[in-house]
Amino acid sequence: MAILSKRAVLWLVLACGAAAASQPNNAEILRRVVWKKSVLEADAIRAEQGLLICTGSGGLTVLEAKSGREVRRFAPQPNAAGRYCIPVPGGLGLLFSGDHYAKPQVGVVLDALTGKERLRLEAGEGRFGRVCCDPERGELYAALPDGANKLKLTAYDAKDGAKKWELPLGTGLYRVSGTVVYYATREAPPGAAVQEQNLLGELVRAFDRENNKVLWERRLPNGRSVSEMQISGARLILTTRAQLARREDLAGGGRAGEEGLLALDLADGTERWSYWPGEAGHLHAEHTNAAGQAVNSATVHRGSISATLATEDEIYAGGYGVVFGLNAGDGKELWKLKLPERVYGYSPEVRAALEKQGLSAKGASMPADVYAVALKDYTVYYSSHDGLHAYDLTAQRERWRFVPPEGGARGFVVDGDRLYLIAGPQHDTIDYALGMRAPGKRQAVNVSVYALDVKEGK
Repeated sequence: MAILSKRAVLWLVLACGAAAASQPNNAEILRRVVWKKSVLEADAIRAEQGLLICTGSGGLTVLEAKSGREVRRFAPQPNAAGRYCIPVPGGLGLLFSGDHYAKPQVGVVLDALTGKERLRLEAGEGRFGRVCCDPERGELYAALPDGANKLKLTAYDAKDGAKKWELPLGTGLYRVSGTVVYYATREAPPGAAVQEQNLLGELVRAFDRENNKVLWERRLPNGRSVSEMQISGARLILTTRAQLARREDLAGGGRAGEEGLLALDLADGTERWSYWPGEAGHLHAEHTNAAGQAVNSATVHRGSISATLATEDEIYAGGYGVVFGLNAGDGKELWKLKLPERVYGYSPEVRAALEKQGLSAKGASMPADVYAVALKDYTVYYSSHDGLHAYDLTAQRERWRFVPPEGGARGFVVDGDRLYLIAGPQHDTIDYALGMRAPGKRQAVNVSVYALDVKEGK
């Protein structure tokens, strides 16, 4: 008779159903607050060497993790945006990116302790792709424009910024593991007609840069493109989006525009498993005149995966309308929670502008979205517009939900027995989601960073 492990029993219990969401436990959670600090507007936070790096459209703020004391802040020019938080050997670093609309875009890698510039990158008329760092190898990687619609991956010495090597890229998405670079490209087979190219999925390639050799490459099925890459054990975990419009064309599962996960073997690119959560949303905005006729409208698709945590054994992910856990070995669903609808309205300034034109604007709703996901002591934490959630995997229930007084929960990080959360007003207006605001109109606001005690059993 087979004996199930504790973990196997746990997953068997979780597979039986979803838990009901609890009411906010603000009074209880506020008692766990170790400290609270107001910082420049930020969406992302990272813990490094006893410090916290907060980045976003407000710039860079560095806090002491133990006390919340501000170590350094770097405020950008109006509308600049810090998008990447990078651990750099010998200190902490940040890529500070220029305004979304600005050309040329300029990236500066800063030492977060001293504020000194380590490296300056320029994207010219193009856009940066992913920028990351390998502290153990002492290398900083940046995907930079290389001619029309092309990118190249450049490796720099993280200490002095000296260029070490380059590699042509496709989409700007990549992962570096030792001497092997895994990346996605939109390359089409020689002689392929334009119609065929539009139906082809992206090509994922493993390239050994030291031996200048392609180890393997795999064409993604059903017109899929790659929006994220992570490594889990011996697997390359891809967040993919289906591109085809006809459901019958998507034999591998998934609706057009819907996102799912695909696991490839790191050694040879063999597909190990794929998973489609089956949740997605569309945000539709419509302006009508006095006669009720639609004057203009716009629709933005929201995929079902916006945050993913890949461990050796499990995959935890969340997106619009869903949070779920998978077995990393076979992709089997372990548990899944559906999230409530998120209501979108118009910002006052845009509504007033529409009224001057004699137009009215309808609101819209769609599934809630997830900012970040983390795991500690059999508890999955995730943040969304309706707060920070703690879901107990063992008891199969939500332990608590914290709705910050400042607004929704943004990015967070778990470090030891503490969880550091960014809380602030949500960008939940239709005009913001649809990109209707003109450049120069975005105003940064202050947000709060909470340090919460999350010791096991609390």
